[in-house]
Amino acid sequence: MEAATDFFECVFDYIFDYTASERSLFLSTACCALNMCMTAVEGILTQKPLSQNAIDSVTRTLAISSLFLGSAVVSADKNHVSSPVKLLQSRVARIIVRHIYDCSEPSQENVHAEHSRKLGWYATFARDSDLRRQWICWWARVPTPVARRWIEALKTDAHDSVCLLFGGLATDATIASRVAEEPVRWTGALELLRIMYEAEQQLRNYQLDFSSRVLHYENNGIDIDEFASTEILSRFDLRKELQRWMENMRHRISQHNNNERFTENIFSIFLYPFIFGLQDKMTLHTLESFERMRLRYLGARMRKDELSRNQQMLNIDLHAEHLVRPGIQPNWPLLTSNRLAISKATLQYLVLSVRRSRLVQDTMDMLNAGFDHIRFPLKVRFVAGGEDGYDLGGLQKELLTLLLPLLLSPDRGLFVFANDNTGAGHTSTADFLWPNAASPHTMRDFELVGALLGVAFANDLAMDLCLAPLLVRQLAYGGGFSPATIARYPLEALMACVGRVFPALVDGLQKLLDWDESTQGLVEDVFCHSFSITVPDPLHVWRQRRTDALCKNTMENYVGCSRSTQRLLEPFAHLPIPQYDGDNSNSFSETVTFALSGDGSTEVTSVNRREYVRRYLEFIAFEHAYAQIDALKRGFERTANGIAYRMLRSDELEQIFYGFGSKPIDVNELERITTYEEYLPSDPVIQMFWHVVRDFSQDQLRQLLAFVTASDRIPINGYDGISFVIQRNGSDIDRLPTATTCFSRLLLPAYDSESKLRRLLLISIQNTSGFGLL
Repeated sequence: MEAATDFFECVFDYIFDYTASERSLFLSTACCALNMCMTAVEGILTQKPLSQNAIDSVTRTLAISSLFLGSAVVSADKNHVSSPVKLLQSRVARIIVRHIYDCSEPSQENVHAEHSRKLGWYATFARDSDLRRQWICWWARVPTPVARRWIEALKTDAHDSVCLLFGGLATDATIASRVAEEPVRWTGALELLRIMYEAEQQLRNYQLDFSSRVLHYENNGIDIDEFASTEILSRFDLRKELQRWMENMRHRISQHNNNERFTENIFSIFLYPFIFGLQDKMTLHTLESFERMRLRYLGARMRKDELSRNQQMLNIDLHAEHLVRPGIQPNWPLLTSNRLAISKATLQYLVLSVRRSRLVQDTMDMLNAGFDHIRFPLKVRFVAGGEDGYDLGGLQKELLTLLLPLLLSPDRGLFVFANDNTGAGHTSTADFLWPNAASPHTMRDFELVGALLGVAFANDLAMDLCLAPLLVRQLAYGGGFSPATIARYPLEALMACVGRVFPALVDGLQKLLDWDESTQGLVEDVFCHSFSITVPDPLHVWRQRRTDALCKNTMENYVGCSRSTQRLLEPFAHLPIPQYDGDNSNSFSETVTFALSGDGSTEVTSVNRREYVRRYLEFIAFEHAYAQIDALKRGFERTANGIAYRMLRSDELEQIFYGFGSKPIDVNELERITTYEEYLPSDPVIQMFWHVVRDFSQDQLRQLLAFVTASDRIPINGYDGISFVIQRNGSDIDRLPTATTCFSRLLLPAYDSESKLRRLLLISIQNTSGFGLL
């Protein structure tokens, strides 16, 4: 086997020099030799236990075999790859997965968890191990064309396995039994795809550059969406699969609460999120949001019906008793004293009743009071303004459109422009918003803001926000940055990541790195930096936190505690106690200084400047506002957490947050998706309408879109995600066009002239505040 491996390692690089006939003959012979080699590998894998030398030998053989087969496919027209090569690819893939499945020992940090509970075949595949990491690194080094051919072959193999697994009259129990008995056979292709996906994610996240390339390809990376497969997803009914998955999760939670041993894992396509494209994930998100809200609504409705039946059985009628005996305490004190709790338990919606004059305050108060119902269907009412609109979707969009810009405004104190947070100054109106680390607001306020963003996400409401991409990335599931994760980033990758949010800061630090001492002077003489950072504190919030920490630590030391006095109190205990100019109570400085290392007095030189830049970026992006970001994430996850949310990559969540808000509206596309009621596309008024709309500016187009749909953004799934209906609303009179935003309908009278249509339509779309019942 070793000799065969050495042979293939030596000759695969010459496969591209052969003629077509020579290549065909060579591949036929090579496939026979590889088949024998794989038979030998399978024989070795049956021996238990395997020595480390045997594991390493098998790993090398499989790696070279996979590289050789991928190169063979690349060298040929992919539509004319011979069947023996395809079959051999499938065989090698299954053996690789079997090798990982059988020979992976859990990492030391996971040994206790592995031995304390057996979670079934999926946990065995997914567990972290040195061998699994080794294979991830191997696939990260494989040239892009070879990896791409393997992805195509594995997707085909996975599709065939899924068709066989779900074919015939297979029940859930039958499918689970089949997969539990032969997990490699049924899920091997998907598991190897997962490893390749994680390898690509590693390259993408850490911007790794492997200099020891194999073959002679330039590894430019693979588009992460190449792993998605609509063919595999077409074999599943997502609604039924979702219901089955949720039922299984409820069963497992019940087992956990009763301290029962978990049953074997079910097979579900949700275990493989890389199969889903963004559109598929958004479809699943819509289905999941509806299903979860439906279950919560029905649960509340059942409790309400049960309460009503019990009251009828006991002849309880609190309303009638109040009418008969006004001002007298009812005879049912238990019910009356717990009326608020009963009302909450039977409430079927998250209701936000707000006044337009106090939009932010009312919304935050209602959200805080109804936090237990945060994942229920949302209903919005505008009160104290004479509006009688009924919320079928339009009022929700109206509220979020008005509220979020007010809530996220730097004037509110929860957020600042990113450049302001570093002391660089506000440089442009296009600056991103970043949590204000020196905000006087409590962490509960930030949590409520995160929950509100989650409400918008869970209810499929468009969000037109300028939140920093790095912040949105940390709101994604698993998107937080632990110290270990940050340490893995090369400095250049870290600067590129932070530079999207703090460009002026990163430009300045880059000048420090590029400084040439031989011609421009010593770094310490020119820049005069130490390992410390000065940040704004205009309201003396950090100063108060410092005082609280010093008082607390002094008291604890007084009673004999050994608690260090060098840290702030929770939730800021990850930060050292800051200093301010003068460091005395008479100082009125609006800045504070944090030490980046030690006491912060170390001088920055050409030797340690890279370390200084790394610590500076880590502090600004991940430590300074960590408490606020963590609170935002808690609130967002409380509302948004679900299957689809956990599937979304950080870059996909960015797309959802930003959508196509910055892209111009295409009138032709808008006309394409428009439907008509009591009108025909050829009617004169419709022709005049589109002629007028084509002359609109982009601002006017956004006003029109907001007037009809309550959102001026194109959703993430494009124009096909918009409902735009034009309905006849009487004959030619001076009535203004109106709209029912809940149903995205423009009620357009049959005007007899284009000038009147233009004049009245502009009046309507430029005066869009308020709701009424038509």
